Amino acid sequence: MSQQELITEFGIDTTEAPSGYIPVLKSSLDHDSGNLCRQCDWRPMCQEWQDEYSQDSRYRCMPWARHDGMSVAFVRQDAHP
Repeated sequence: MSQQELITEFGIDTTEAPSGYIPVLKSSLDHDSGNLCRQCDWRPMCQEWQDEYSQDSRYRCMPWARHDGMSVAFVRQDAHP
């Protein structure tokens, strides 16, 4: 199943992703590689002290903080088929 099919089937809200990134289900990531956050392309930004992430809840990855209730990571749109 493609990521777009997952987004459609599971109702992932793509408007809750930073510009140029798409949300992917954390359950679709490689769980053998350790911390799933390391597979998120947005991670450097969310770790910065004064960035949009700390000021704007639209870019949250935790299910309890997202309107769609999904646990996601963000990948660069141009790097994902």
